[in-house]
Amino acid sequence: MITSMLHKVKRTRGPLFSKGSYELWLILERENKPIEWLKNELQIKGRNVVNRYLYGTRRPSLEIGIRIAERFGIASSLFFIIPKKGSAADRFVLPGEREKQATPASARRARRARTARRKRKAAKK
Repeated sequence: MITSMLHKVKRTRGPLFSKGSYELWLILERENKPIEWLKNELQIKGRNVVNRYLYGTRRPSLEIGIRIAERFGIASSLFFIIPKKGSAADRFVLPGEREKQATPASARRARRARTARRKRKAAKK
């Protein structure tokens, strides 16, 4: 059975986005792994919980914080440190935001391609 994955891509950080959240994103990008992999590594049942840690809408519990520290070497205290303005963690662009930034250029290319096809078609007539 195929189920559709229609969901809204989160593009903004929550109020609890921290250095710990940033470090988890770096691990995912370095390992080139999906969020599902992180969920399995931390033995967490729901994918939404991991999303909340990554986007900063929730902090991990003590138990999960210990798992993160043991598995990835990220101190659980980092989830309580908000990045300073201008730091690498503060400048970090979430994946959903990167897609949003990339869309206008691709939309312009598509529009130019449609215009070129119309001109070619009109020239043939």
